[in-house]
Amino acid sequence: MNAPIALFVYNSPQLTQRVIKSLLSCERASTSDLYIFSDAAKTSEDQRNVADVRSICRNISGFANVYIEERAENLGFSGNLISGVSYVLSKHSKVIVMEDNLEVSPFFLKYMNSALNFYENYGILSISGYTPPVDMPRGFESSTFIMYRTCRWGWGTWREQWQKIDWSVPTFDAFIRNSAKRKELNNSGNDLCYNLLRWKIGETDDWSIRFTYAGFLLNEPTVFPRKSLVRYIGSNANNVDGACSMPLAANVGLSDFSSGIAPNVEIADEFRRLYALPFLTRVLSSIKYCRYLLFHK
Repeated sequence: MNAPIALFVYNSPQLTQRVIKSLLSCERASTSDLYIFSDAAKTSEDQRNVADVRSICRNISGFANVYIEERAENLGFSGNLISGVSYVLSKHSKVIVMEDNLEVSPFFLKYMNSALNFYENYGILSISGYTPPVDMPRGFESSTFIMYRTCRWGWGTWREQWQKIDWSVPTFDAFIRNSAKRKELNNSGNDLCYNLLRWKIGETDDWSIRFTYAGFLLNEPTVFPRKSLVRYIGSNANNVDGACSMPLAANVGLSDFSSGIAPNVEIADEFRRLYALPFLTRVLSSIKYCRYLLFHK
């Protein structure tokens, strides 16, 4: 049985139409349930676009079933996603999660379902459909690899893994004071500790860094495909890795999934290079660390 799709939408009718069209192009779309979570407008300026998005969603067909949750109050993206995924996983054992700023390969749903089935008992936190533009090592044959960081652009997980997460991050203070642990988390990119600190001090409301941190604590990595099956189509300042222009893989070798659960050293180096913080941001992060430690003894 296919995993249901949880789609999170807000105030972009054009992007909503594109992601729906993209998902409908996938093999298995017609046999997959679609759950849509439409957040309420945060401002009066957003109300018209939110209404247009909801009108589009109410007229979707082509999936096995379509369920729509129109939020009465604005939950924010993290609140909408965490509660929405939790709801779907209260009814199903696994889920595929999409945002309204993505396009996928026609092979996406087949890959995601196959990977969710294959890796269910491997101690994996999540399955990513997106892979950043990193070079694969010479002689690397597997169609998948693992990293200790999650990806928010088209992913899936299981009920058992999701229910382990404490979104309040009660271990943060002990973690931030442990330089060895900070270094270990940053093995998958030195932006990770900085992003977790920014969430803690209220600069962001980022669910994905808390998801990555949970995987770090559980020692449960994320599986990535060798070639990306998801492309980012939104526009924001954080799109630093060329995802808008990335070609989508036509397919992934489903019989070539890696059963290893240790990161490839060369791929890990590529991730650290790609997600390395600029010098001035590193300086700023050091100042924020010191300030936090000084005032939170």
